[in-house]
Amino acid sequence: MVKVFQAADATDLVTELRRSFDDGVTRGYEWRVTQLKKLLLICDNHEPEICFDVIRSRPKPLAAYLFTQNQKLKERFALTVSAGGIVVNDIAVHLAVPTLPFGGVGESGMGSYHGKFSFDAFSHKKAVLYKSFIGDAAIRYPPYSTGKLRLLKALVNSNILEIFRVISGLS
Repeated sequence: MVKVFQAADATDLVTELRRSFDDGVTRGYEWRVTQLKKLLLICDNHEPEICFDVIRSRPKPLAAYLFTQNQKLKERFALTVSAGGIVVNDIAVHLAVPTLPFGGVGESGMGSYHGKFSFDAFSHKKAVLYKSFIGDAAIRYPPYSTGKLRLLKALVNSNILEIFRVISGLS
């Protein structure tokens, strides 16, 4: 029989997990897997409102991430969750986009930074980045071979000649 979770159950579970992790006691692998399975059961019940309630029950995060292809869920997440920034289908890339503000809300920080947003610190503009899974480059993910690392270094350094050498196998 599958247990149906209510929002209060999810909030209690998250509170219990936080308390157990905050007490500094290292618990075994099996215990951690059991706790994560409980959380996944909540999320896998296709009850996004329960997940949103859990997020809203905690201090506002500096960033919130969602991975989905469901357009309505993306929009509801962006409208419902209060966070410094929101990224859909990736993590932390909003930090590298200078035209998006970066900063927190409440306990996660005050104000926004990056260019002109440093001057707009009296109001908060929530960054939302929607990213498709299509066209994602495998070079971003492990395992990192010597060739991958050379190409990444060349890309980061904007060294066109080195990029050409790595791609053509001359380096």
